[in-house]
Amino acid sequence: MLLQLHFANLHRFIPERTVNFDEKLASPLAQALARSADGWALFSPEQNESGEIVDFTCRFSNAAMQRLWASGPAGWLLSEKRLPSLPPETRQARYAEAFQNHSPHSWEYSMEVGGGPTLYRETCQRIGTYAAVQIQDCGTGHVSNPQPQEQARHLESELARHIARLNEVERRSDELLAHIHAGVLIYSPDGQIVTFNLAACSILGLTPGQLTGKEAILPGWHFCREDGSDMPVDEYPINRVLGSQETLRDYVLGIQPERQVEPVWCLVNAYPVFENGQVDAVVVSFIDISSQRRLADAAESNRLRAEALLDLNARAHQLDEDTLLEEGLALALRLTGSRMGHLYFIEPDGALRLAACLTHTRSPCITGDILPLDEAGQWADCIRQRKPVIHNDFSPPMSPKGLPRRSSALHRHLGAPTLENGQVVMMIGVANKPGAYDDADIQLLQMLAHDLWKALLQQRTLAVWQADRRRLEQVIAASHAGIWEFHLGEKGAAVTLRQSGQTEYGEEEPLDRFIERIHPQDQPGVLRAISACLIGSNNHYQQEFRLHDAGLDAYRWILASGEVVDRDEAGMPVSMAGTHIDITEQRAVEEQLRLAATVFDSNSEGIMITDPELRILSVNRVFSEVTGYSPEEALGRKPSLLASGQHGADFYVAMWQAIRRDGRWQGEICNRRKDGTLYPEWLSISTVNDEEGKVTHYVGIFSDITERKRQQAHIEFLAFHDPLTGLPNRQLLSDRFMVAHALADRQNQKMALLFLDLDRFKLVNDTLGHQIGDLILTETAGRLTEIVRESDTVCRLGGDEFVILLGGLRSPDEATDVAQAIITSIDHPFVTADHEIRIAISVGIAVYPDDSRNFTELLKKADTALYRAKQEGRHAYRFFTDRMNAYSIARQLQENRLREGLELGELEVYYQPQVSLPECRLVGVEALVRWHHPADGLLLPQSFLSIAEESGLILPIGAFVLKESCLQMKQWLEMGIAPPVLCVNLSLQQIAYCNLVQLAHDALQHADLPAHRLELELSETILQACGDTERKTLETLRGMGLRIAIDDFGAGYSSLANLLQLNAEKLKIDNRFIGSLSQPQSETIVRSTILMAQAMGFSTVAEGVENQEQLEKLIQLGCNGIQGWLIAQAMPAQECTRWLGSYTVR
Repeated sequence: MLLQLHFANLHRFIPERTVNFDEKLASPLAQALARSADGWALFSPEQNESGEIVDFTCRFSNAAMQRLWASGPAGWLLSEKRLPSLPPETRQARYAEAFQNHSPHSWEYSMEVGGGPTLYRETCQRIGTYAAVQIQDCGTGHVSNPQPQEQARHLESELARHIARLNEVERRSDELLAHIHAGVLIYSPDGQIVTFNLAACSILGLTPGQLTGKEAILPGWHFCREDGSDMPVDEYPINRVLGSQETLRDYVLGIQPERQVEPVWCLVNAYPVFENGQVDAVVVSFIDISSQRRLADAAESNRLRAEALLDLNARAHQLDEDTLLEEGLALALRLTGSRMGHLYFIEPDGALRLAACLTHTRSPCITGDILPLDEAGQWADCIRQRKPVIHNDFSPPMSPKGLPRRSSALHRHLGAPTLENGQVVMMIGVANKPGAYDDADIQLLQMLAHDLWKALLQQRTLAVWQADRRRLEQVIAASHAGIWEFHLGEKGAAVTLRQSGQTEYGEEEPLDRFIERIHPQDQPGVLRAISACLIGSNNHYQQEFRLHDAGLDAYRWILASGEVVDRDEAGMPVSMAGTHIDITEQRAVEEQLRLAATVFDSNSEGIMITDPELRILSVNRVFSEVTGYSPEEALGRKPSLLASGQHGADFYVAMWQAIRRDGRWQGEICNRRKDGTLYPEWLSISTVNDEEGKVTHYVGIFSDITERKRQQAHIEFLAFHDPLTGLPNRQLLSDRFMVAHALADRQNQKMALLFLDLDRFKLVNDTLGHQIGDLILTETAGRLTEIVRESDTVCRLGGDEFVILLGGLRSPDEATDVAQAIITSIDHPFVTADHEIRIAISVGIAVYPDDSRNFTELLKKADTALYRAKQEGRHAYRFFTDRMNAYSIARQLQENRLREGLELGELEVYYQPQVSLPECRLVGVEALVRWHHPADGLLLPQSFLSIAEESGLILPIGAFVLKESCLQMKQWLEMGIAPPVLCVNLSLQQIAYCNLVQLAHDALQHADLPAHRLELELSETILQACGDTERKTLETLRGMGLRIAIDDFGAGYSSLANLLQLNAEKLKIDNRFIGSLSQPQSETIVRSTILMAQAMGFSTVAEGVENQEQLEKLIQLGCNGIQGWLIAQAMPAQECTRWLGSYTVR
């Protein structure tokens, strides 16, 4: 802060014109800057309204700087000068960064000075409220006068030390200011704001940019004294301190940015800062006390208002209605400071009836005038809006349209309505307050209106009660109601019962005897009611109770009413009187009505009762729940409020004809709820007739059947659609086929049934899970639907089978285009959150009427064509041919025969030995299945295993081979001729679909065979198809001690990663490569396979070795073992046993 004041003093010596700086400066720091050999300049930042720096104004520059920049000493803008080395905007940005961040910023550049280039360093740093810029010569290389240079260095050192100390003082001062909650403004003696803190900005509602460099009195601002009057300029705190040069303490003033704005009230302290005996600055601190002042003003105002309201309420019962209203209105004028007012009652038809009208002279006008609301001016807006309304500053003043003729023009107006049961019943308006009306005036007027209306109602109620009492006495005199009197005498309390038309009670009896005749359950209530009247807490008595009738020997319900009619000198009741009526039959009727009401409201169906003109008289709870209309909204309206517009006039004519003819009607109807939604309901309407047969009421009972119809529609949908994909099912496809073939016959066109099946979908479904499978099926349905026309039908039969019905074909070629489009579409991968799945589709096509005219037959032939497409490699389409039909029949017969052969024991396990190389030692036997077909003889696996895999028979066949071969291996062990390992082939279905681990465990346990003696072989193709589940199964088998081998290696596309993950022991080289081993390409493949296996730690076995040349080549290539006819062909168990017993190493 000291630094800021120091440079503020310096600034006063530098006006906005060129001056002789050396003649004006008195500050040692300024003199040091003037004598320095370096260039020095001081800039003040120019800021916009948002506080952003937009330019810099030079306030001082020494002679060295003027020479380097060829500029004047002060008064010029940085943006207007083309200074050396940098564009104006770049230099301005660097100055702004150094100024805002309080961080020095330096850069170097070369300038032509004195005939040659010289290197200069320019540094900008913030000093107080100025950006100080220094330019140093870095490259002259000689000193012509050592003494000035030494002096300059000394001045620079002193300047740096002085700047550092002042910067630290400034930082601490700024930090202190920032944490002070009071606003602080520091002024120079000429009234300019030098320093301020953020609290000052917050209290004054200004941005830092709006305060920086401003004068003490901002344009348009007003100051007021504590009493609210305008404050003269000479009383402003800055002026008072400058004038008196004394401290100003606890000075209260109000600050208004605009006249119409509520002032900000501040508690101000101000004191001068002296330097050399002169006022160098004025420090003004202030805190916002607006809230405390408002609270104090409000408390005092509320006290005065409360006293006035209490006084009016205390005297209200002594005043007649007109006087009460007039005094209440006068009080409203006085408490709000208004000059005129009016009070109106609101008639049932909405018209305004003048009840009181006053001006500030308290001269009342004639009341009773009626004014329609639409003829009233804006002063009646509170009635229209049903809430208090303020109109401040009508400009020009509003004509008092509708007000009494003597009313003056309205400058301001406040109106407050009084509501009773949701309806406006009264309004009070006050007008022409000198100042603006505010929320406090609203609150006051509402309180006053409430109290006036309450007092008015009490007056009216009392008047009505008194009139009713007189009428009641007259009625009692003319009726047969009983009369009772209760009084307190010297002998105690007694009850006198006079003549009664309903009961024959005694004339007088003690109170305790009378209480004994009251039903025991009712006695406490009667005693409490009598006691309440006797102690003065209740003046009126009314009680229902059961009183014993001695003549009937029964209790009768009595309604007794009365009041205190006499009091003693102390004001305590001594006598009560009243009437009693026998209400026994009425209570019975009420009980029946309560029961009926309970049934009515708790019914599970909606009920509506109307009069003969169909005006709704009553509805129950369910009616409101279903329709959305509350009872208040429905009563008085007609049932047509529910009309949906879905039924024509004929529907309603027929309905009412039935009601008038039969007295009832029931049926389904569509109605509309309050929110506009339609709903179906089952409605029954009945008539209620009086004794003469005249209709008195209509009763409608209905139930919302939306859910029932939704379920019905859902059931109907499921009957003809697939629940997963929403596609038509077989039943709906058949129906559409019947319609389509009739159209095709008429138009001499063709149709086609496309039978589709996803290739190997079952594998995906079982390996990735049914959820992924369902996503694929749903996506497939969407793709198929996009391909075909709207007139075609896409159907899902079940599983992964779809059928498409194409109609209106001119030739079968059109079906070809659709089939190809389907195959192409399904080729695109199916993408899920974790997988990208590729799957193919096969299509079989049958054409109507070429292949058949019958739907079932045509579908069957399309299925046959589909099977042929799968047999011929899948991922294709085929048209049905007669030869396919024959093949399909033969295939079905083959499947049935294989199933029978398995059951009849026609399958047998053969065994083929494996030997090592080069020594040809026996290392294992492979179990192979053969089928002894009764007609075709011995069949090899390739002739029937494909049928077994497609039909699922591969599972029982695989289990049979595993169990039989394990038993045989155990027998060889017992004979001492067993090979080291038994090899059994696995299919993918065995790994994926059955509990292979349990199956292997049971087979080994049943045969009592060690696990390391069993080796399971799976083909490379199967390895590629294995998912995580299958790999875990194989890992479990290895954990049990079983061996794993890869069969037919080279025929597939398995990755090395898959081989490593499987951790197999053996690779069996496919026999196709062995058969062509003499060809260079096959030899290269076999050599590479053997080398790879050796590198990965696998042994290798070559399949299908048939001659000595192949054997020698394999030995040369380093193969570990062979299997084939050169050693032995596959043999039955008995023959293999002999072979094993006789085999010797060759």
